[in-house]
Amino acid sequence: AIITVIAVPKILDVIDKSRKQTFTDGVKLIESGIKTQLSSSGLTGESSFTKGDDNCYLFDFTNKNNNYNELKVKNKENYSGEIKYCDNKFTYIEFDDGSYVLNRDEEGIDYISKIGAVKTYIVIFDTDGGKEKIENQTIEKNGIVTKPQIEPTKEGYVFVKWTLNGKDYNFSDKVKSNMTLKAVWEKQKLCKRATTLHTEECTQTGSNGCSGAGYTTSGSKGTSTITYGNLGTKGTLSSGDAFDCDVNGDGTYDPTTERFYYVSDYFNTITKEFENDTAVLVYYNVVKSGEPDNKKESAYSSRSQNDMGPTTAKAQLPTEIQWSNISLKSKVRSILSELNLNETGAGHVTQSFDYEDRAARLLTYQEVKKSCNISDTTTDGELDNCNYLLENTRYSSPNLQEWGYWLETPNSKKDDEAWVIQGVTRKVLRSGTISIASNRGVRPAIEVSKVNISY
Repeated sequence: AIITVIAVPKILDVIDKSRKQTFTDGVKLIESGIKTQLSSSGLTGESSFTKGDDNCYLFDFTNKNNNYNELKVKNKENYSGEIKYCDNKFTYIEFDDGSYVLNRDEEGIDYISKIGAVKTYIVIFDTDGGKEKIENQTIEKNGIVTKPQIEPTKEGYVFVKWTLNGKDYNFSDKVKSNMTLKAVWEKQKLCKRATTLHTEECTQTGSNGCSGAGYTTSGSKGTSTITYGNLGTKGTLSSGDAFDCDVNGDGTYDPTTERFYYVSDYFNTITKEFENDTAVLVYYNVVKSGEPDNKKESAYSSRSQNDMGPTTAKAQLPTEIQWSNISLKSKVRSILSELNLNETGAGHVTQSFDYEDRAARLLTYQEVKKSCNISDTTTDGELDNCNYLLENTRYSSPNLQEWGYWLETPNSKKDDEAWVIQGVTRKVLRSGTISIASNRGVRPAIEVSKVNISY
């Protein structure tokens, strides 16, 4: 009895291993037969096997399709299930000989189990370069895959979905085979809609700045809290829509230092046309050497005439190193007056102003006019519907140094003036001498392809 207790399990194990080996040897013979017949048909130019729509050969041992009937191997009637042959690789779906069943996925991994045992399948999660490892799941036949609670992450990309064989995977589907679910990624957009808006308290008095725009408890706004920009409407871009843009390329959207506002479509100063494939967004603050600083003053140009463009102001703009994730469509721009002319009181204005190594530029009069529907009369309050242009200026507080900031556009009727956004009077103003820095700063505008904006 003792000998029997010891010997029988070992004998049964030997028998099982022998049957399993017989099964795997049979599979190899079938594979060899398929390859041999295909090689022969390649020599004669006539194939007895037919390909499916996926350009693969399917051998259905259960329903005995044409490829099965044409296959010349011994004992094929002892098997059931399906074999697919494609690109010199075999995959198996519920292929069995009555004792064992084989499933082989597209990665070439075999799963052999004994018939009669509870069938289980392996579900592999391929993150395609994601940082996190998602553990495989073992699922009983007709069971349901548990969707991973944590989505994988990948630098520079946003996770979209899990797919099976290129199609969206439905996590309510029953599992009937081993499978690999693959992550699909979308390249991270440069800009995405803000979820919160910047605010400031209005401390101006009288008719100046925010008080003149109604930001008092007794004014038209009914509050002293100024809210800049809009959260916007999905699928559309409107003046003042707030965006957080990963301009420095670190993979994060900083709502404090990377806040921008959509102004208008890109204005091409050479063709003098707006281009609707590219958006122009303006920064929330004046900058000093590319860094936010609402106290930094800068001249438009050190020259006494406005014919060469903002030669001094451009030096404060962020460089391509600082904002490495963004670039201008063209570094070289034609400088136009507000009348779309290359002429001012100084004569002919340059048509080849170079922003060199800068990642941003100055806004144009034309872009502001289109965005805010301003008149040409520079009326006080004409920017009341575009207060996002006035953030971090003396619009909100008499204690701030900056009255406003330069536009790229020189004044057509003067030889020493350019246009300025002015916070106190809330309008686009012809400034004084371009060589005077007092109370005027530089605010970057970026150009972003609309396909690179999540809106």
